[in-house]
Amino acid sequence: MSRIKDYMIELQQQKIDERIAQKLGLTLEEFEEYIESQGVDESEDGLVYGFYFHFNEEMPEEVRNKIIGLENNSVFVDPYFYEDEMSYYDEQYDAIHGGGHDSHFYETEFENLRKLNAVETGNEQLNSILRRQVYIAAIGVTEAFLSSTFISRVMESDTLLKKYIETTPAFKERKFAFAEVFDAMGKLKEIAKQEMLDVIYHNLPVVRGMFHDTFGIDFPPIGEVMKCIAIRHHLVHRNGKTKDGDLLDINATIVADVIDKTFELCNDVNAKLNSSPF
Repeated sequence: MSRIKDYMIELQQQKIDERIAQKLGLTLEEFEEYIESQGVDESEDGLVYGFYFHFNEEMPEEVRNKIIGLENNSVFVDPYFYEDEMSYYDEQYDAIHGGGHDSHFYETEFENLRKLNAVETGNEQLNSILRRQVYIAAIGVTEAFLSSTFISRVMESDTLLKKYIETTPAFKERKFAFAEVFDAMGKLKEIAKQEMLDVIYHNLPVVRGMFHDTFGIDFPPIGEVMKCIAIRHHLVHRNGKTKDGDLLDINATIVADVIDKTFELCNDVNAKLNSSPF
């Protein structure tokens, strides 16, 4: 496996694969099911000519017809194919790190959501849509707080960066040849940044472990907020219906409850971070 593939694909497999699939005209599921191999076309001295993706020759015709640039079950792309992925991570980081937010920005966001929840449009259908969107936004504010707080603090402190790298499985499992050690050291902060950006910050069990291992703090109980996140999933991906097709009743009282629960979680985490020696 090449160093470029190690760096660009192995550490961020799912996110990178999703964006690659989009570029090739596929869904992530189609890409993962039918890709057989992928790699780098390079010279003996490491000059990259491009990248290749080889697909299963038995894939359905409707999938084959979707793949952009497919010839003989393979797609070859130029060496700049991954530049957008690097820009993607830079843009994500800039949005988090350079947005001017302090650790209390969530307070204003939640207050605005409370005001929106109190709005009555005079139309039952519009009220329902508004409540759903406010519910979704409450989880979004929580994710934004957790991600921006974690990433900003880690990237601004060599001590925290060291703790994060030492306790993150992706780095523990990483193997280097001696000839690659110094090259890897030079890229370590960038790789750590990408790894943090790839975290799904509403996966609270994982995020709870990250905050504990890196900052030495304990999360408040997450069970109730996890139930809210499950409801948010129905609202986002099923337009407010359960797997059985039942429409969820999201009223102002339910929305007020999710705002309170997510606000309390952010407030608790923020207070513990502010009292942490790190």
